[in-house]
Amino acid sequence: YPPQLLGLARAIAENAAEGEFGVAAAARVAQMSVRSAQRIAAQNGTTLQDIIKDVRAMRAKEFLADLNISVQEIAFLSGYTDDRAFRRAFRGWTGQSPTEYRRDLAGR
Repeated sequence: YPPQLLGLARAIAENAAEGEFGVAAAARVAQMSVRSAQRIAAQNGTTLQDIIKDVRAMRAKEFLADLNISVQEIAFLSGYTDDRAFRRAFRGWTGQSPTEYRRDLAGR
């Protein structure tokens, strides 16, 4: 991320570790208003939602490397209450299902 977004990205990652994926919570941890956070993201060609999506995808990929964590648990840890929604989102991020991604990781 550009330097201007690092604080927001860190705040989002910190919140994600606590299971919080909301825009307002990210702005609060970054110590700015939601509007300011949105403005900074827009000035850098992105949105807060896109940064949150990136953090979710990164966390999911990290969890998939651990074969002891089920896809359902990874969905929950990534902020999804429905593993089907997680699977759809993951396919959108990577072009693969979580199971295919995990199998490719194991094949390396």
